[in-house]
Amino acid sequence: MKKWLKQSAGSNSALIQAENISIGVGVADVEHICGRLFEERFSSYSREAYELAKERFEEFTVNYLAEIVGTDPCLLENIKDPGVQSAVMEAQCGFARSGDEDLGIILVELLVQRTGVINRDIKQLAFDEAIRVAQKLTLRHLRLVSLLFYFRNVTYRTRSYKELRDSWGIHLPPLVKDLDFSSSDAKYLLATGCAIHDIEPVSVIKAIKDGSPGLLQRGQLRSRREISEFLKVESEEPLLVPSERGPGPFEVNAQTEEEARELAKKAGLQSADTETLVSLMKSDLIGNTEIINDLAQAVPHGRELVRKWTQLGMSRLELTISGIAIAHSYCGQLYGKGFPGDIGTWIS
Repeated sequence: MKKWLKQSAGSNSALIQAENISIGVGVADVEHICGRLFEERFSSYSREAYELAKERFEEFTVNYLAEIVGTDPCLLENIKDPGVQSAVMEAQCGFARSGDEDLGIILVELLVQRTGVINRDIKQLAFDEAIRVAQKLTLRHLRLVSLLFYFRNVTYRTRSYKELRDSWGIHLPPLVKDLDFSSSDAKYLLATGCAIHDIEPVSVIKAIKDGSPGLLQRGQLRSRREISEFLKVESEEPLLVPSERGPGPFEVNAQTEEEARELAKKAGLQSADTETLVSLMKSDLIGNTEIINDLAQAVPHGRELVRKWTQLGMSRLELTISGIAIAHSYCGQLYGKGFPGDIGTWIS
C-alpha cells in the first residue's frame, strides 16, 4: 500500500522545493486554489475543528500534489477546470472530516484519475461518484468491494492453472485477512450504491470458472467426432492444442469464452461449430471440490471464504461503475498499478 505523507503544504514544503514546473499552472498555484476551496467550506467551523481540518487538508494536498507530479505534471493545468475543482473539494472535505489515511490514499488515487478526465463522459461521472461513495466505506468495506471486483470482474491473464493458484496466494490474502465480513456489510454496499442485486447468484467457484474456463481444462478431450473435425481445420492459430495437464491429448486453445469465440472467428467456423468449440471448453473443467481444495491451500480461510460468500449474500451482488472505480483504485494501491489493468477495461 502506498505510504501516506505526513508533511504540511506551504512555502517550505519539500514538494515545492523539489518541483519547478512551468506549464501555466504550477504546484504553488494548485496549493493556493486548494487553500481557497478549503476556506470556503470550513471557515465557519469552531476554532478547534478548523485547525484539525486544516492540518488534514494540508496533508491531503501534499499527497495529492505528490501523486499528480509523479504521474504527469501536465495534469496540474486541468485544475483550472470547475469540475475538477469540485472533485478536489469533495475529496479534501472527505479526508478533512475523517483523517483516515486508508481513505486518503484511495481518495488521492481517484482524484488523480478524475483530474485527468476533462470531457464529460462515463469515466468522469464514475470518478465523481466514486469520490463521494468512497467516503462512506471503511477499510473492511474496501476489501469486500475488492473481493467482488477480483472474482466478478477481473479476468485472470495467466498461462496455466498453476499460475492461477499462485495468483490466489498473492492477491487474496490481503483482502480476506480475518474474514470478518457480515451480512450487514453486504447490505451496506447496496445502500451506498457500490453494488446492486444480481438476479443470478454467482458463487466463488462459478466466478472462477466463468473468469477463465480455459485455465481449468482437464485436458481430457478424447476421441469425439468434433475433436477430429477441429483438428482438420487449417488456421493461423490451432483450435486445439496438446494438453498440459493430461492424461488426455487435447484442450481448447483459449482461456476465456471470448477468446474461444475469437479463435473460431479467425478460423472461419460457422455459428454452430463456434458454439460446439465453446461447449467443449466448458465441459472439460476440473471439479468444484478440487478448486475448493486448491483455494484453501493457497489462501488462509479459503474454504470459509467459499462458504461465507454465499451465506452473506455476496453471491447476489454485482458492482456498479462507482464500485468498480473504488475497487480498481484500492487494488492498484495494494498490489501496484500494473494490477489489474487500465480502468478503461471496465469503464469506457
